[in-house]
Amino acid sequence: MAASNYLLTRVQDDLYGADVRESGLFLPYTRADERGLARNTMHWAVNTVVADHAYGRFNLDAAGGLKGRFVIICKPEGMPAAAGVGQVDTWYRLAAVADGRRGLSVGHDVTIVAPMDAQIPDGVKVVRYAGGLAERDAAVHAVFKLQAVEYEPSGMRGWTGAAGNWDGIEKDLVARSRNQAVVGSHDGSVDESIEKVDFQWAVDMLRTERLYQQASGVEIPVAEEVATRLAAALRDVDSLKKSVSDEEWGRIGGFYEARVKQWEEQVGQCRTMEAEWVQQIANDQLPPPLPEEEGATAMQALQRFRAGRVVAGLESLAPASAKFAAAVEGALADRPDQVNIQAVADPFVALYKTFSEAQEAARSVGMIDAQTDSALRSVMASLKKEYREELDKVEANIEKLRGQEASQLQEFCVAAMQRVDRLQMFWRKAFEDYSSRAPAMVPA
Repeated sequence: MAASNYLLTRVQDDLYGADVRESGLFLPYTRADERGLARNTMHWAVNTVVADHAYGRFNLDAAGGLKGRFVIICKPEGMPAAAGVGQVDTWYRLAAVADGRRGLSVGHDVTIVAPMDAQIPDGVKVVRYAGGLAERDAAVHAVFKLQAVEYEPSGMRGWTGAAGNWDGIEKDLVARSRNQAVVGSHDGSVDESIEKVDFQWAVDMLRTERLYQQASGVEIPVAEEVATRLAAALRDVDSLKKSVSDEEWGRIGGFYEARVKQWEEQVGQCRTMEAEWVQQIANDQLPPPLPEEEGATAMQALQRFRAGRVVAGLESLAPASAKFAAAVEGALADRPDQVNIQAVADPFVALYKTFSEAQEAARSVGMIDAQTDSALRSVMASLKKEYREELDKVEANIEKLRGQEASQLQEFCVAAMQRVDRLQMFWRKAFEDYSSRAPAMVPA
C-alpha cells in the first residue's frame, strides 16, 4: 500500500507512562472511572487538532488554562485497523492485554509536541514549546509543515474549511482497516452501544424495588428488562467479532469476553434477586385471617383489612424517616470529610422500603364500599399529608449529604434522589387519582 499523505493527532493532558516497544510507541489507556472502564476505544483527529466544544474540553480547562499539554502526531502505517473513520473522530480499539494495561501501539513514526520540561520516552521525536495554547498550536503547525501536510481548521463535527483531499484519506483509512472501519460518528456505532452496557443499576434497583418503568409507562420486572438488554448486547458483541479479522479479534477480544462475563454475572444476580422478590410476594399474599364481624361481608372485611394496612403504613413513615435523619446527622457530625456511605445507605433503604410499602397499601385499596370509603377518606388525607412532609425531610437530608465532596457520596445522593422522585410521582398522581375517583365508587 502506498505511503499515506496525512497525519493523525491526539491531545492528552499527560503521557501516563507511555513507552517504546517493538511495535513502536505504546499509549496506555488509564481512565479509571465507570465510563472509562467500559470504553475500549482511543480517538484521533485527521490533519487537525480536536476542538473544545459543549461536550468536551480537550485543550483548555474551565478556567482557561492549558489542559491538553501534549499532542501526539503519527502516521497510520504503524497503527492497527481503524474501527471508525471521521475527520475529527477516527477511533481505534485498544489491545486487550499489554503488560496488564490496555492501550494502543501507534508505530515508530511519531512526533510528540510537549512542554519544555516534560519527560518523553527515549527514541521518540519531540517538538517542545514554552507557553500556552498558542505556542502549542504553533509547534503542531510546524510539524505539519515539516511533513508537507496541510493543516485543516476544525470544529465539533469536522473540518470547517474546504473538504480538501478527505475522500482520498477516508478511502485509505478504510482500506488499511481491511474495509472493517465504520465511516461516520462514534455516536450510534456498535462500539458506543457496547460501551453503554452495564447492569449494576439493575442490581441496585432490585435491592429496594422489583419493577422497572419503561418509556411507555408500562412496568415490568427488572429481571425481564435486563434479560432483553443482555440479549441485545450479546448480539452487538457477536456482530463486532464477525466484522473484524481473526488477527484483530485476537488483539482486542479479551476485553469484550471479560465484559460479557461481567454482564452475565450481573444478570445472574438479578435473576436470583427476582426469585427472592417472587417468594416474598407469594408470602405477602397470605395475609392473617380477617377479623370476623357480625353482618360484614367478605368484601367489607377485606376492605377493612386493607384500610388497616394503609394505617400501618402511615404510622411507619415518621419513625423510618427519623432513623434516616439521625443517620445523616450522625455521619456528618462524626467526620464530614469522610462520610461512611453505608452508614446512611442502610437507613435510607429501610426508609425507602417503608415508603414503598405505604404505596402498595394505598394501591391495594381499589374498589371500596360506602362504609370503608368513609373511614378511608380521612386515612388517605392524613397519609397524603404525612407522605409529603416526610418526603420533604428526606430531600433535605439528602441535600445535606450532597454538600460533601466525596464522589461516591455524590453518586449515592443522585441515586437516592431518583428514588425519591419516583415516590413523589406516586404522591402526585395516585393520591389525586384516588381522591377524584372515590365519590363515584360509593354505591348509591
